[in-house]
Amino acid sequence: EVMRRNPKSFRIVSPDELESNLLGDLKKYDDRNRILEVLNENICQAGMKGYIQTGRNCLMISYEAFMPIITSMIEQYAKWLYQANNISWRYKVASATYVLTSLCWENTYSHQNPSIIDTLLACQYSFVKVYTPPDANSLLVILEKCLTSENEINLIITSKQQMPQWLDITTAQQAIHNQIIYWDFYKSASKFPDVCIVAAGDYPARECVKAVEIMERFALKINIRLIFVLELTALGSQEIYPTAIGNDMFSNIFGNGSIIFSFHGYTAIIKALLFGRTSHQKITI
Repeated sequence: EVMRRNPKSFRIVSPDELESNLLGDLKKYDDRNRILEVLNENICQAGMKGYIQTGRNCLMISYEAFMPIITSMIEQYAKWLYQANNISWRYKVASATYVLTSLCWENTYSHQNPSIIDTLLACQYSFVKVYTPPDANSLLVILEKCLTSENEINLIITSKQQMPQWLDITTAQQAIHNQIIYWDFYKSASKFPDVCIVAAGDYPARECVKAVEIMERFALKINIRLIFVLELTALGSQEIYPTAIGNDMFSNIFGNGSIIFSFHGYTAIIKALLFGRTSHQKITI
């Protein structure tokens, strides 16, 4: 729909992977050669950056495993954005948005490399966002937010397979504000949970939903809360990420009980984001 509505101002770049990522139907709307498929991530990155700098918009779609190939190029662009954001007379441009798909569950262990997340978040730029939508509706809302944002770098990590539908579209739109959503209907009567089961990403979300269902089946006398993290920097410090949740909200959501965090990437980056939170010692990742 974005391609149809923006015939002169929107392009897609992809390293020869649209068909394998089940997005081949996009070519039906490409009547002006607006999709660049070339098995060279460097060319895709350079093409996208140049197109964005002309005042138009572009989306890059790639296997998760191959995005680290252009880590240095993205980091250099992030440094440029950092400076541009501090210069009042510079026009803002569309954000650089990357959809990372074909995760290791879909393309074997050899096709897993989530290190692009670690690299960009280690820079601690407030304009870098890492989105982990749990279902299809949250993915739609996140993609809209990313494509309408400016002067940011957005990573969206998502499955290429058919996704479950946990949230209705209205709930997804409301949840995007705080970047974290928890399910009251998976929580027992007590206000404060004994255990929080936390998922960042659609595959972790499926596993966590199933885990809660199994625990409920055993009628354990504990209060369980299921939490989805839609954007990773929401967990970080507000001094670095102004849109992160405050300490009071963090305590209200996660409580004082044990926290089990399911994440498809490397655990060190979650630990780094949580550094300074009062309950971080109770979190198992």
